[in-house]
Amino acid sequence: MLPYFGKLPNYFELWLYSAGQNSTIDFLLITDASLSAYQVPENVLVKQMTFAEMQNLVQSKLGSGVSIEKPYKLCDYKPAYGEVFGNDLNGYDFWGWVDPDMIFGDLRKFLTEELLAQFDKIKKYGHLVLIRNEKQFNEFYRQSELAKDHPGVTCQDAFYTKANVHFDESYFMNVLWDEVMPRTYYKEGIEFADIEPNQFELIATDHFGKGVEGVYHFVNGRLYRVFKGGVVEVACIHLLKRTMRVMPEINLNNFWITGASFISSDDANFSENYLPSKEELAIFDERKKINIKRHKKNRYNLTKLIIKMKKIYREKRSHRKELNGTHEGYKKI
Repeated sequence: MLPYFGKLPNYFELWLYSAGQNSTIDFLLITDASLSAYQVPENVLVKQMTFAEMQNLVQSKLGSGVSIEKPYKLCDYKPAYGEVFGNDLNGYDFWGWVDPDMIFGDLRKFLTEELLAQFDKIKKYGHLVLIRNEKQFNEFYRQSELAKDHPGVTCQDAFYTKANVHFDESYFMNVLWDEVMPRTYYKEGIEFADIEPNQFELIATDHFGKGVEGVYHFVNGRLYRVFKGGVVEVACIHLLKRTMRVMPEINLNNFWITGASFISSDDANFSENYLPSKEELAIFDERKKINIKRHKKNRYNLTKLIIKMKKIYREKRSHRKELNGTHEGYKKI
């Protein structure tokens, strides 16, 4: 699923085409944007909706008091999409979420039938997650009592604050989920290429300190990383809000991805040892400044939230001591 409101990325045509190449996977796009200029694949299901209608839908499912003032706040509601869009999930074995700043390779090669049979939740970072479409998993995010001994963010904390707190990537949705629902697949290999945002080069990180630099080649529905060690096929690339330019007359079925551009494979100026132009570096530097400014603002909002969370945690611990170690009368927060 991808709820997206506002202006679509300038390379959304590439997103649509790469999604369309995964014909056995349906993508649900919820948006207020016009798609009249795009060729929408049959497996991309479009649900036209204004942001106000989206706000009303979320509040009708989760309560009128939840905070959802801006579209980006929807990131905190990703774990609840199984309930919010429950009427659209009939007949599906899994549901999940993706981001608009991605290009997909052959997802089925990595999300195999064996993997889907063995696990109930696959992946944990906010740009691509799959959850088995069953009530116990769709409603897991509601179990705030699991966090009574932890200072981590719960759905109540996330849904009733204006700040984005990354609930979809939280301790609650990952570590606590794993404790309660052990059939989880969290192997964060760099075949799901999550790109480091503050380097011009495309460095795929595994979130454990390891990274691989390279350029990417999309051809015939498959995506490859080309790097010093050779060529490997990957499931997808997540560009993490990176500003990109799309070169004229791009070949949708055969293009390269560099640090700031999508370039057709038949472009005479491109090679695997491509060096960025001054224009590309300027585009990236400008975006980096915006990211730093946003990060400082988010860090300020998160600091305030963390202070609030620590206070709640201290109150929990104090209340437990008053009850002499019992949970009787313990309030769900």
